[in-house]
Amino acid sequence: MGDNLIIGTSIPGAVEECVELPDGSKAPYYPVHETYIDAFTFSLPADQRLAKIIAVKLDVEAFHPACGMPLEEQLGAFTGLVKSNQIDWNSDSFENFVRLPSEHPLIGAGFANIEGEDLISRYEAGLVFGPIEVEAMTDELTDGTYTFWWKEGANKVSYVLNFVVEGV
Repeated sequence: MGDNLIIGTSIPGAVEECVELPDGSKAPYYPVHETYIDAFTFSLPADQRLAKIIAVKLDVEAFHPACGMPLEEQLGAFTGLVKSNQIDWNSDSFENFVRLPSEHPLIGAGFANIEGEDLISRYEAGLVFGPIEVEAMTDELTDGTYTFWWKEGANKVSYVLNFVVEGV
């Protein structure tokens, strides 16, 4: 119950590729992203719910050029949430990376790039990013096992997230 701080640092892998999206724009892609993500699993009983995930601190340091995008135009770290004890994402190609997981589907997804913002609010808004579309999260986060995924792309990020748990 209460505040639960997660403190971490995410460093991108050594390789960045720029791929062309169907609309002609460029997007950075980082092969074998499984080697530089942060993920953890937690459980909530029926009488508790995850009310907020606040990005308390985000210190960002440029690492890759992100296909030439200035830091202020980048979307930040990709975050996802599944109601499972694992995430089944594949990144052996850009096409596989942008497909949604099927065995353990995301129930929420959004980018973390603004200190003080609540990621749950982003999950409730849904996500559309190029060919990726994650529907808006509608269920309360209670009574189950969840896995949270933090995947930084172009930058090194030191972060503090506050997982706020309340009674129901």
